[in-house]
Amino acid sequence: MRNITVEYLDLLGKIIVERKKQDSGIPPQNRQAENYENDLTASIRLLEKGYDVKSVMSVIRDKSPMTKLLPDVRAMVLYTGKVMENVNDVWTMRAERSLLEAAGSYQRRIAAQRSTSAIRGDYQVGMAMILKDGFHLSLVEQVIRRSAMNRDADESYFNTLFSALSDGQSRYAEILAYDADTMHSEVDVYRKFAREYMDRTHTTILSSDDEQNIIETIYRDYMQRLQEEQPNYHRDTQRMMALLEEQVQPILRKAIILASPIYVEAGRNKKEYLAGTFSVIPESLGFDRQNESAYTNLTKGLAEEKTDHKYGRAAIQLLRRHIHAEDVKRHLITLAIAAALTDPSDYAALILARAQAFLARENAIKAFDGQNSDSCINDYIGNMHCQYIEKGFVNPDMDIAAMKELLLNGRYEQDQIKDVMMRYSPNAVFDGVDYLSYVQKLADHEIARENEKLSHYVVIPRSDMRENYEEEYQYQRQKMEGRIRLPYNITMDAKIVKALLNAGVESRNLSPMLSRYKPKNWDKDYPGVSYGSYVIKQAEKNSQEKRQVQEQFIVRTRTTTNNTDNTSA
Repeated sequence: MRNITVEYLDLLGKIIVERKKQDSGIPPQNRQAENYENDLTASIRLLEKGYDVKSVMSVIRDKSPMTKLLPDVRAMVLYTGKVMENVNDVWTMRAERSLLEAAGSYQRRIAAQRSTSAIRGDYQVGMAMILKDGFHLSLVEQVIRRSAMNRDADESYFNTLFSALSDGQSRYAEILAYDADTMHSEVDVYRKFAREYMDRTHTTILSSDDEQNIIETIYRDYMQRLQEEQPNYHRDTQRMMALLEEQVQPILRKAIILASPIYVEAGRNKKEYLAGTFSVIPESLGFDRQNESAYTNLTKGLAEEKTDHKYGRAAIQLLRRHIHAEDVKRHLITLAIAAALTDPSDYAALILARAQAFLARENAIKAFDGQNSDSCINDYIGNMHCQYIEKGFVNPDMDIAAMKELLLNGRYEQDQIKDVMMRYSPNAVFDGVDYLSYVQKLADHEIARENEKLSHYVVIPRSDMRENYEEEYQYQRQKMEGRIRLPYNITMDAKIVKALLNAGVESRNLSPMLSRYKPKNWDKDYPGVSYGSYVIKQAEKNSQEKRQVQEQFIVRTRTTTNNTDNTSA
């Protein structure tokens, strides 16, 4: 590899030229801020090329233009620490390979996409790339624009799509940033309850079902406080329902319009979505309505779904309200006739049977007690049961999460997992094998993407680590678990240990500490093997292999240079 000082100065020059091109016509920024941004990008690209953390920190501390602006060595040490601390936060925005990784992410996600609407499919994939895969919106835009699938799309399509993605991303950011104790507006109310819901249920991207839960929680909170203040509302349910519709609903409508990331999804009919969201609230809160009004708005806001899914969801909602199956079938026949479908009666019977099967499987998940003799069935339904208890419904994201966990568990083959899902997943009722292919593709992708993120994750020990190695280990482990959505594993421990060893911590101090954090079944699977010693050997082996690759690169470079010189002579 090239001398790191030469490589750093070369990269820095290129980065400055790139920045000047991007900022053409814009007044010069604060020099310290510019230097920081340039050093952050240079650090990432040096690490990407294989230089170790210690060397990167040294070259920034000694050669950065900031040395001329800061008063002393200590200030430079603090500055360097700040740069390195943020490397993982902006890696996907600055690394040279990020565009290639983003293109791969888009291709894998779009291949699994089931939406019949192109713009809705691109929106769902784009938002997942931003919030789950960690790509910057600008990279997502580049990838989608270059996709062969969008070669015939006009600029209005892209403007609508990227405006919605930008708005949706901002709304998620505002929800996750909300931490105020006092709510001052409709928007505050929505963000507070949405944040609590996402934290409690470990949800990254909200669905319309999630939003339904959030709105119902807000209603219930209001009802509880009102009944505590005015006990007579316990008895007067009609008055309570009227109050909710006249006073609370307008506030929540405004909150959804201004703050909901679901509301701004590209391809969604906003007016119909609002109507559908609020149509089921009274029954969900326990207020009975006449059957003839129960069908209102059930298919509103679902125009982007396939017909079977749309009518299936309507049938499921009606059956959940304990409306008689024959009444549900008659309603489905009416919908089928209006949609000019052939054999409306047979079609309605098919959708009704599937809706009933969906609910039977969902109820089995809800009531699961862990008594099935098949371990794969036990693990799948147990996983879904835990997710159901948190949310109160079942959706495809849960199947993807369950598939990921079962695959990472390593005990089951993929076909075995798919067979169990085919027989027990409520979501498989409407799509069968096609649905399982969708789940498998996204589970495989999300595992691959998290492993990509783990491969270039950089552990930066804190400068004030001192002698408390265990506290530093816990801190780094918590940071890594928060960023990488995989079960904690030996690869992660090896990364932390390698960083601690490079920072001067002796291996004899780490081994006993690591053994206190060994995996649950380590002693059973590897009797007589010290976990701490094993991890340290893995970390040292990785460092040695990296050095060998670097040395081979240097030899090849020198050989090429010598051959060139001889040819010239």
